[in-house]
Amino acid sequence: MNAEKNNPALYPYAIQGYLNANFAVLSGMIASNMFMERFDEVRSNILKYKKQMLQKKTAIQYANRDKAKMLILWLSPKLFIRMTRK
Repeated sequence: MNAEKNNPALYPYAIQGYLNANFAVLSGMIASNMFMERFDEVRSNILKYKKQMLQKKTAIQYANRDKAKMLILWLSPKLFIRMTRK
C-alpha cells in the first residue's frame, strides 16, 4: 500500500477498499462454490489487517458490519460461509 507513503490520512481508506475487494472475492467464491481451495489464502490476506481494523483509535473509521464480518471470518470460517450463502 503506497497510500501511507504519499498521504497517511488516506491509508485507512486504502485498507478499507482492499478489504472490501477481498470480501467481494470471498462472497463470489462461496456463492459459485468455485475456487474454494483458495479460500484460506484470501482469508489470510484479509486477516492481516484484523488488528488495524479492531484497534480503538482506528476502529471508528470502519463500519460495524465490516468489523462483525472480520470477527466472524477470524473466529469461525464455517459460520462465515453459512452466512454468505444465505
